[in-house]
Amino acid sequence: MTTPAIQENILKALIDHFDTLTLSPVLTVAYPGIAFTPPATGMWIELAWIPNTADEPWLDNDAQVVERGIFQIGICDRLGVGEFPLNRAADAVIEHFRKGTKMVSGPVTVRIEQRASSEPAISYDTKIMTPISVRYLCIAPGIPAA
Repeated sequence: MTTPAIQENILKALIDHFDTLTLSPVLTVAYPGIAFTPPATGMWIELAWIPNTADEPWLDNDAQVVERGIFQIGICDRLGVGEFPLNRAADAVIEHFRKGTKMVSGPVTVRIEQRASSEPAISYDTKIMTPISVRYLCIAPGIPAA
């Protein structure tokens, strides 16, 4: 039996669901691990995936695995524009990732386990970002014992 691509499918499910989000105006997106240059003007989005420690609460060697983590969606703009435009986009993201939302990719089903939360804006040298934390839960197929 082959090992299921659990991590790959968790991230794919989250990104596929994100890609169904419609924002107005449309914003450029920086996907995890892909080179990105922010647009010359206007807002953009930066995605980050933060998996957490897996848990194996069942006794069987090849029992299901509980995967939890955070899918972080950063709404960004240049310093000096203020937080209101960022907050409007953040509200749309929070609405899109509602508690209980289910996403499927390959052998995994990912669920949003609580309401997405907007964190305080972070100012960098040249940008400001409002991060939205989406906490997810995945009960994944177990990996057979060796």
